[in-house]
Amino acid sequence: MAAHAHDSTAASTTVAEMTPLFDADTNARIAARLFEHIDNASCDLAPGPMLVDPAIYTDPDVACREQERIFDRAPVLAAHASELPNPDDFITVDLPGNRVLLVRQGDGAVRAFVNSCRHRGACLVDEQSGHRRVFSCGYHGWSYNCDGALRSVPYAQSFGPLDRSDYGLIELPCEQRYGFVWVIQRPGVPIDVSAWMGREMDEVLAGYHMEHFEMVRMSSFDEHMNWKVAEDAFVDGYHLKFVHPNSAGPYFYTNIQVVQELGRHMRAITPRKVIDQIRFSPHAPLDPFVTVGNFLMPNTTILRHSDHYETLTFVPHPTDPNRCRMDIRLIVPPITSDEEGALWDKNYDILVKTVIMEDLPLNTALQETLRGRGLKPLILGRNEMGNQVFHRFYDDLMATP
Repeated sequence: MAAHAHDSTAASTTVAEMTPLFDADTNARIAARLFEHIDNASCDLAPGPMLVDPAIYTDPDVACREQERIFDRAPVLAAHASELPNPDDFITVDLPGNRVLLVRQGDGAVRAFVNSCRHRGACLVDEQSGHRRVFSCGYHGWSYNCDGALRSVPYAQSFGPLDRSDYGLIELPCEQRYGFVWVIQRPGVPIDVSAWMGREMDEVLAGYHMEHFEMVRMSSFDEHMNWKVAEDAFVDGYHLKFVHPNSAGPYFYTNIQVVQELGRHMRAITPRKVIDQIRFSPHAPLDPFVTVGNFLMPNTTILRHSDHYETLTFVPHPTDPNRCRMDIRLIVPPITSDEEGALWDKNYDILVKTVIMEDLPLNTALQETLRGRGLKPLILGRNEMGNQVFHRFYDDLMATP
């Protein structure tokens, strides 16, 4: 699981904005499990080791089936709602199989469209974000309203009778929930984010009230690794002191996690070493002493800290299984001073520096190794329970016709 050293000087006013992580009974139960693991140098364990075929990280045919069986059906995180604060605000985002235009409507809803002109298929909007009431194609001037309706066609008589209602932008299934915008990249597929999450994870995410937070920083990294290599790295609690000996490693217990399966999703709770401060305080809230990774199939993790959230989304490359894009977002309570803003910038820089300098080089090299011939199956230990859960869920989705 992704973890980093967090600057504890962040303004205390933000902590009060967070809802409690657990109710009292759950808090006591998880605290007892964590201290038992710490005392015994143990963690939650899978029933046995798991073997993984290395070809799933490099095979183009596997990547093609992933598009059809996972990403053409699953809602994926495309934005935080605060990225589109006002009517007529837009952002563009590349999903695994579609370039997407998101537009805030006058009624507050967000709609998603394929970012392609209906005339000759040119990219309609090149900018990453902005505010616009009309979208005009730079190739031949066809223009569209914010609701996707075709507005005007230069030299329309050249096309004969043209029913403009047939040539609006192609709309994609889109839903705003938990403070995020979710999109299915295939037109016409019903979207129900709550049903996809399932009752337990839906309650967890709804309880975070992330719709009251704002995204203050975002970075995207195009990487030479399969998206599942990246996902494996950020679900993993086994690597902390080895990959991050001078950054996150000293602050967290390595190889100690409580892992909870919630439907087709997962929650992993990793203790910070400062948790020892509440060893003899059974009713103390765990919030300041743990990081909680909410892994949402297929490709997003929402990290809950005591005073903010981070999201990591791993987007497959549309054609090359050896590449992906990683989107990192910092989501915080509304900032009320320049001092708070500077502190959040500092924390974000710590996170990104750790990822860029420590996680990504190792996993880029791992991807190169996985492209070798004659590799034997990889093995996940019982202690790598989070990784095993991910691969089991992945296998289930891939097996669905």
